[in-house]
Amino acid sequence: MKKGLIVILMALIPFWAGATEFSFKGEMRTRMSAFTDTEEAGLEEAAEISKIDSRIRFYTKALYSDAAAFTLGIEIGDFDWGREGHNKDEKIVEVKHAYMDLTPDFSASMKFRLGLQGYKDLFGQAVFDEDAAGLLFMPEMENVDLRTGFFILSDDEAKGNADNSRTLALMDAALKSGSSTWKGALYYDYYRHEAATLYLAGGGDFQLDSLGFGAQAVYMTRSFHEEGLDNISGLFAHLYTRFKKDKFTVQAQLGYSP
Repeated sequence: MKKGLIVILMALIPFWAGATEFSFKGEMRTRMSAFTDTEEAGLEEAAEISKIDSRIRFYTKALYSDAAAFTLGIEIGDFDWGREGHNKDEKIVEVKHAYMDLTPDFSASMKFRLGLQGYKDLFGQAVFDEDAAGLLFMPEMENVDLRTGFFILSDDEAKGNADNSRTLALMDAALKSGSSTWKGALYYDYYRHEAATLYLAGGGDFQLDSLGFGAQAVYMTRSFHEEGLDNISGLFAHLYTRFKKDKFTVQAQLGYSP
């Protein structure tokens, strides 16, 4: 049913010989890491290991009309400085994003995003922060940001995949009211032959000039398909205070997890 819906939406996209407008943007990240407990970090045994790596991302957006736009993102990296061969002929280029943004002509407030895209939950990526193929519906409403849809994390009909599939269905919303933002979400992660997981999340943020406060909680319950395995559940809670001035930010936080 979900795959059929994607096919129908793609069939509704008119054919264009070429895009009318292209825009480009990118980002580069360089970081340094130092490990003392190297085996615990999955590295070779040593007293200490230091490394520097870089990553570059390029994005291009092809705007066909007010109703349709296509975005393609390419990632190069991560490549390590000082690696043997100095990354010569390294195969580290990958597709990051490839999706369509569709807005029906009859309703400018309705927006659909279809394809390989990034999704981060509203709770500090406590549940999901990944790129995946799927469909999101994101209507434009005053003071409310709403997202609902699904992602196909694993497809048993894909070439080379084992007989298994995994789907994440979601709905999240953020209500802005003055200096505060209230958030809520529902996630359902269905992993066939393995388990079904339900997440319920809620929280709020308050910003007063340079000082901010916030709290959030995520409840999870998981039922396993295999007989003999007990269901599990748990609660994650998080409090924080943040000071932000120009480009300087410092944050203190306190969290609880079972």
